[in-house]
Amino acid sequence: MSIGIAVFVKTSALSPVKTRLAASLGPKIALEVYRASVACVRDSVTQAARLAALQPYWAVAESGGAPAWGEWEVLVQPEGDLGARMAGIHRALLRRHRGALLLGADAPALSPWLIGEACAVLGGGPARVIAPADDGGFVLFGANADLDHGDWSGVPYGAANTAARFIASVGPELSLTRLDVQQDLDTVDDLVKLQRHPPAEPTAAQERFWRQIPQWLA
Repeated sequence: MSIGIAVFVKTSALSPVKTRLAASLGPKIALEVYRASVACVRDSVTQAARLAALQPYWAVAESGGAPAWGEWEVLVQPEGDLGARMAGIHRALLRRHRGALLLGADAPALSPWLIGEACAVLGGGPARVIAPADDGGFVLFGANADLDHGDWSGVPYGAANTAARFIASVGPELSLTRLDVQQDLDTVDDLVKLQRHPPAEPTAAQERFWRQIPQWLA
């Protein structure tokens, strides 16, 4: 049975995107960076789906945004805070698949092979998997068991201890596999860090992303 993976996105025509990046680089460049990051994540998920039994979805923030997203089926995020929205999408994926992976669109360096590792973890007994971010958060989380009893909304998202609090609050009775730490993308400093550490085996979208970084920073 397959693993479902949902990439969390916002529709730029309906919601502000990358507001911290926009404060430094301007909204036009921030939107270009966001779209390029989404393309990187899409490429990595698509390649991972060729290597594993993986079904991709868009998890769209706005109910009216679904028509803007093609290629994959759209799941609309439920109402509520970030924790409630993640819990709702996780629940929806588990109704259809053996396991559920939640992935942010702000991890342009994420590799298809790391996604494949996450799928392998969820292919066995009850388990969780997480790819931490270097700022204390996380870019990917998944499990193959019902986690509705977890306190998804009690986690301080955007804090230096987000990942630690999350894994203590959501499914702590399940085994946990930690994947390699990832660089997420929220600020200009994050973009500079990404420029210094390009992927070893980039996808086509990642090659384009890293070629554009000097222009964005200029």
